[in-house]
Amino acid sequence: MSQHIKPAKLVSLSTNAQSEQIKSAQIKQAVQEHRQQQEESALATSQSKDEVRLAQSQESSLPSQRPKSDVTEENTLTLHTYQGKVTLTESEVEGWFANTEKALRAETSQDKTGPVTQESNDRELGAKFLSRFGLKSAKDVIQFLNSPAGDTVKETIAAKWTEKEAIKAERAFEQREKEALRKRQLAYFLASMMMYKAAKAKELNRAYAEAGQKAIERSKENATGGTSYGASEASAAAHAAALSQQLAAYQNVIEVLEDQLKAKEAQEAAITSQITAIQQKYQALGHHVAQAHTHIAQALSNDLSHDKVIDAYDIRIKYIENQIKQKQLDQASFLKRSESPVAKDRMKYLDIAGVISKESHDLETLLSVLKARALLHRGSKGFTPISDEDRIEVIESNAAKLDDQIRTDLKVIHELLQDGDVKKEKQAMAMIQEHQGLVAEMVTLKDMIAVLKGEKRLVKKDGTETMSYKEAAYILSPGQRVVKDQHGKSYLLTGHQSLDNMTPHEKDKAHDKLRSLATIDKLLHHNEKIELGKKRQELKQVHKEIHDLRDQIQFMQQRKAEVNEALKALQHEPRPQPHISGPGMFSQTPKPVPSETWLQIERLLDKLKNNPKKEDVEKLRDLIPKDNSKLQNLITRFGKALNANAQIEMQRYLQTIEISAVSAYKPFVTSVTSPREQESEEFQSSKESVKFHPTPFKDPYSL
Repeated sequence: MSQHIKPAKLVSLSTNAQSEQIKSAQIKQAVQEHRQQQEESALATSQSKDEVRLAQSQESSLPSQRPKSDVTEENTLTLHTYQGKVTLTESEVEGWFANTEKALRAETSQDKTGPVTQESNDRELGAKFLSRFGLKSAKDVIQFLNSPAGDTVKETIAAKWTEKEAIKAERAFEQREKEALRKRQLAYFLASMMMYKAAKAKELNRAYAEAGQKAIERSKENATGGTSYGASEASAAAHAAALSQQLAAYQNVIEVLEDQLKAKEAQEAAITSQITAIQQKYQALGHHVAQAHTHIAQALSNDLSHDKVIDAYDIRIKYIENQIKQKQLDQASFLKRSESPVAKDRMKYLDIAGVISKESHDLETLLSVLKARALLHRGSKGFTPISDEDRIEVIESNAAKLDDQIRTDLKVIHELLQDGDVKKEKQAMAMIQEHQGLVAEMVTLKDMIAVLKGEKRLVKKDGTETMSYKEAAYILSPGQRVVKDQHGKSYLLTGHQSLDNMTPHEKDKAHDKLRSLATIDKLLHHNEKIELGKKRQELKQVHKEIHDLRDQIQFMQQRKAEVNEALKALQHEPRPQPHISGPGMFSQTPKPVPSETWLQIERLLDKLKNNPKKEDVEKLRDLIPKDNSKLQNLITRFGKALNANAQIEMQRYLQTIEISAVSAYKPFVTSVTSPREQESEEFQSSKESVKFHPTPFKDPYSL
């Protein structure tokens, strides 16, 4: 099979060399029939075959002697496809035949020792391919295909063209799908990695908690006599070393979490300052826009004086004169550049100089008109009425002053940024913010000038026109209008456009265009809302992360304190000294002496009265005899009440402890029972309390 090679400008219409040979044979046969008809007509007019060829060669070598329309018609091939008209030039047709010749050479080179390495241009390869069928150039093929005899072949070529374009579009679609799939897989991989790291962190916290709990339990057993007095000192030292190691691990985790907390707090402060800067920036921009509204209101007011009109004309005249001087300097500069020895550059610079000359002439004409109006107001001060043109010139004068100030500030900013000084850079940044406000003010004035001149229209959100800049939402040119659909979404339409005849893509483009034509006020409000919304979302996420880090630090500090207490208890645990009796000596076992139980109970009751603690309640329960059920029930109810208060105080801790993958109601976390277990205990106690009531049911609660 032949290798498929795409041309530089034209997609190859053949899939292999054999199909190209079949189509070329069809073209050859049709061309030969066409030439036969030409030869018969030439013989009828007594012209020989050589004379006809000579005439054809002369015509092809002298294309300038023909009318331009004939040359264009013969040198282009138009195909009518389902996607519309496709026009191919002579060079593109040559590229088509050149690719076919390359495919043929690649196919025939398979029987040789190696592939063909000689590369020729499209014209040579195309001529080589056409010479196989007695044709001279691609121009002959185009002439035949443009004749009535070539309509059938053109239809075949158009069908193949459509098929190949469809295949090309399908391949492009598949490539886009592959790229989208690759991006989705990458996003899934990154999300999986983040979840994996979060799970690892939770597992690490859980492991630390379990290890610390085991160490605490071992220390409690040793402190309460759970370990026999014959345990070796080496075992106690190993246990203390394990607790010390656990304590160091907790300390390391706390330090890491505190570093992360400091970084998040710094990020929080930075985002807060950015939000403040954004608010100040848009507040300053809004102040400049408000100043522009003030200038517009003064110019349109009935109280506008002739003195202000004359001052406005003077400002405009001076501004136009400066512009003319600058235009003259620019024109002289480009005329000097036009002396370049390169002809292309000479023409370019001369064209630019011509454009500048025309602009200077227009400015001089405007300057004459402004001087005449100013002279009229000075000569008949108080008698000449103030026209709409005069009011527009007042607004134009304000815009001219802003333009001069903007140009001056730009030069200063450029000089400050060139030095590389930090202090000057800060000064330049402050000037840039002021520069943005001046630009917003000038744009507002320019928009209103265009509205007063009739070049643009102010439109509200619902599409109705208005003359109030503050009420307007959009600034439209003549022929543009705002239309809303049934969902309330606005679109910008022009001419005879209708929403019913527009595709979804065209509707999206119309909606985006309308957004770009919003007034400065609405545009600033929209941009401020977007910027602040983004920063506030970031700040909300940082606040959540700070809250989680503080909860984790608090949990780790509590676990560290428990391990530290266990370590202290182990280090200060009294070790009994064994009494070694001599040979033949007997040690008498001391008789138990009744302890002062009731004195201890009274002391514990006094202690619970002033400072109730759960540990004291447990000691009191152990001291009271088990057979005294009345006192035992009283102590149990007291412990539950105390436990309920403790549960309320620890509610904050229990709500956030699940973040570290630790159950809030596990024994090593707290002795407070979960709400479900409390309900179960209350149910059991109430169930036992009503057992003596005679009922027709086995269980009074199971109806």
